[in-house]
Amino acid sequence: MFIDEEGHEKVIVDTDFPPNKDSLLGRGGAITKLKAWEDFLWMSPNAFYSGSPYTVSVSITPSRIGATYSPKTPMVAAMAALALCAARVQGRIGQLKGDGIFYEVRLCYDGEMVPVKVDYYFPHDSSIKRFVFAYSEVREIWPMLIEKACAKCYESYQHMTLRLQKEPLTAAFRLLTGLSLIHISEPTRLGMISYAVFCLKKKKKKT
Repeated sequence: MFIDEEGHEKVIVDTDFPPNKDSLLGRGGAITKLKAWEDFLWMSPNAFYSGSPYTVSVSITPSRIGATYSPKTPMVAAMAALALCAARVQGRIGQLKGDGIFYEVRLCYDGEMVPVKVDYYFPHDSSIKRFVFAYSEVREIWPMLIEKACAKCYESYQHMTLRLQKEPLTAAFRLLTGLSLIHISEPTRLGMISYAVFCLKKKKKKT
């Protein structure tokens, strides 16, 4: 079920990734652990914020990104890395013209930057009155748009969640930033640390 700003069903949605149970749980249905997801509704920001103003991306504050049911550490960490430069977020998201409200999100998929079209309906848990995956605490919808585009690439939110549990940081960073990660094991530390690898060009000295 999904709700528009007037409390009615919306008909202009992304037909390739519509706000329904398959997009949330995948065609195979929910595993036992995620049965609670079956009760989630789909809601637009207009309906959620009751007509109050919201934006796509303005302040883009990395520390104000939250998540409820999604894999918090990998997705939020990757979004925070992307948001360190506001222009990178703004350059990845654009609203499409035409009927309905659609956005284009650019992700690094299979090594190439590809545009992913999504609508603006997101899973919502009425019991806690919150969007249940990535969200911004300052009424910006860019984290939700990015995560929905990621979920579309993985065919559902559940499949995305399970994939990120197998590759906690590598998959999320690669999809959002295009960066590779290397794992360095240090004998003085208990755990393994991941580092983002940036390619920097050294300036030549003028003679």
